Amino acid sequence: MKRNGLIKKIIHYIYLPIQLMQLKMHKKVIVLFGTEDLGNYGDQHIALSELEFLHYYFKDYYIMEVPATSVLRRKSLLNYKFDHNVILFSQGGGNLGDQYLLGERMRHLAISLHPENQYFIFPQTVYYKDEDGEWMRKDKIAFNGNAKVHLFIREQ
Repeated sequence: MKRNGLIKKIIHYIYLPIQLMQLKMHKKVIVLFGTEDLGNYGDQHIALSELEFLHYYFKDYYIMEVPATSVLRRKSLLNYKFDHNVILFSQGGGNLGDQYLLGERMRHLAISLHPENQYFIFPQTVYYKDEDGEWMRKDKIAFNGNAKVHLFIREQ
């Protein structure tokens, strides 16, 4: 457990700041936010597949991954003023709606802080316990009111 904690600290406090410095050196950049690093193997596999997809289809882009715990511990990563040409992606899965609010909060924060950037949300299963509730209203505003946000849905 201590070794795992040390590895996460190295990623959060050394590796990610170095990646942020490298962003300035590249003209074509993609940032993948909120990838799973909390132990859910299914979501970790989704993240690996998404990175493989991005590397395959965007060969000439610098691709930066920002794990979910890094977003939580260092919100400054989301507050970083990305150039408007940086393309933002967020992890897919089944966390869109009012059941898993961590993913919702990260997406809304990224959308609100980076209105000039293209923002793609990898395929999601959408589930709302309350279809007239607060998060449904927030999502309608965030997704319908921004032509730069692209949401991909899976299943019915």
